[in-house]
Amino acid sequence: MEIFQSTWAMQDLPSASLPWGLQEVVDRISQAGFSGALHWVADENVDFEMVQRLRRSGLMVGVGFPTRPGEPAKSLAQRAQDLGVSFLNAQVHDAFVDDAEAIAGLEGLYADCDATGMPLFVETHRGTITQDLARTVAYGRQFARVQFTLDASHYVLAGEVREPDLAPRFSEALGEIIRRSSSIHARVSNGEQIQVDVGDGAGALTGAYVAWWTSAYKHWLGEAAPGDFFPFVCELGPAPYAITAAEGKGMPAGAELSDRFAQAMVFKTIAGRIQGRVTL
Repeated sequence: MEIFQSTWAMQDLPSASLPWGLQEVVDRISQAGFSGALHWVADENVDFEMVQRLRRSGLMVGVGFPTRPGEPAKSLAQRAQDLGVSFLNAQVHDAFVDDAEAIAGLEGLYADCDATGMPLFVETHRGTITQDLARTVAYGRQFARVQFTLDASHYVLAGEVREPDLAPRFSEALGEIIRRSSSIHARVSNGEQIQVDVGDGAGALTGAYVAWWTSAYKHWLGEAAPGDFFPFVCELGPAPYAITAAEGKGMPAGAELSDRFAQAMVFKTIAGRIQGRVTL
C-alpha cells in the first residue's frame, strides 16, 4: 500500500479566500508524509504542469481523468508514462450509456492504456457508467479485465444506506466490487451527505468503511505481483462536497465545518493501520 493525497482535496485550503499556491500544496503533501498525490488532468495542455511539479518534489503521482466511451486515451496515457506517472484513474462518463456501449468503452480504454504500460483503475462514481452498483457488478462479470478504484461513499449515498450492517444485499453487491478493486478513494458518506466529518475515525460508520477498505486490500494483496502497489487515496473534496456554514450560524457564511486536511490525516492513519494488520 502507498498512501496518496488528492490535490483536488487541497483546493480552497486553508480557505477559499486564501488558498495555498501550487508549490505550497506540493510541499504540504510531502511534509505530511504521503507517498504521493493524485492529480486530476482535465486539460492535457495545462494540468500536466502540476504533475511535473509533483514529480520534481519526489512524490509518486497518479493521474485522474474524465473520459467517454469511444474517446481515445492513448495520448494522455503516453504522456503520463513519459513523466513517470504511477497509475491512471478514470471516471468514465456518463450514467446514461447502454451496457453494450459501456463495455465497448472499457475495452477501448484498457487497450489504450495497456499499449503504454500504464496501470488503469476505473473509479466507482456517481454520474458515470459505474453509478449503479448492480450494473457495475455486471460490468465486472462481463469484462474481467477491469480493475476498480473503490469509492464506496458514492454507493452509500446513492443507495441511502444509513446503516451498512443492516443492508445485506448492498454488502453482497459491494463485495463483488471490492474483490475487483486495486485502489481506494477514502471518503465517508452517511447515506445522506457525500462527505461527513469522521472525528478521530473511531465511530461505527467509519468502521464499516474500514472493513471494506481492509477487504479490498486483502483481496488485492493475495493476487499482487512483485512491483505492484495499492494506492490508498485520501480524497476529501472542497465545497459542495464539504459541508459549509450558513449565514448567521456563528461562523463566516461558506466556511467549512471540518478541517479537511486534519481529516485526511485521520484517513492516512487508518490506512497505515490497515497496512499493518493485513498480511498473507
